[in-house]
Amino acid sequence: EIPIYSGIVGSSIKNKKKIIIDNVYEDDRFNPEIDKQTGYATKSMLVIPMFGHDEEIIGAFQVMNNQSNKGNFDNRDMQRLMLASTYAAETLIAMKLSQEVEETQREVVFTMGAVAESRSKETGNHVRRVAEYSKILALAYGLSAEEAELLKQASPMHDIGKVAIPDSILNKPGRFNAQERRVMDTHAELGYSMIKNSQRPLLKAAAIVAYEHHEKWDGSGYPNKKSGEDIHI
Repeated sequence: EIPIYSGIVGSSIKNKKKIIIDNVYEDDRFNPEIDKQTGYATKSMLVIPMFGHDEEIIGAFQVMNNQSNKGNFDNRDMQRLMLASTYAAETLIAMKLSQEVEETQREVVFTMGAVAESRSKETGNHVRRVAEYSKILALAYGLSAEEAELLKQASPMHDIGKVAIPDSILNKPGRFNAQERRVMDTHAELGYSMIKNSQRPLLKAAAIVAYEHHEKWDGSGYPNKKSGEDIHI
């Protein structure tokens, strides 16, 4: 990492200006340390600032040492590079938006899971523990790091269906009667129905977790009495 406004690239970013230099060693802004460390000999340079949608600088596109016979960069090279930098900027913006969407999904999933747990007098720490245990068990079983992380992120929604269970049942002290147990057991299917139509990988995983987290290996669980490997991993 280097300070944002250092060197020639930093100058381009700070002033929002395109720069063409024929010999960087004649420019006071050039930092020769990288050349010294790598043995590379920088001569000509062309730098174009990269803009986001609101004229916000998101980086700079830099090329060095024109390999053509002329040896230096000109305005025609700049026009070509401006096109390339525009595509690169759009790619960076799309990646950033995608990351923000994924981060928002994770926050929403965790928050909704915490809301569901809070209705049954659980704390946010319970949701966090379930998430960590889920990932640890997934890795121990042999799932990939990516699959284990997906399970960790989805697991807070396992009891989301409880938001539709009446307080009189959800927070009843002592054991449920048969009717109350039947109502309580509907939370798995209720949770699944809330999020089953999403096409987002995180919410699709959360729907499976909500639906099947009370199924048991011996088939005595609910809501569908699945057994063995019929239960989703």
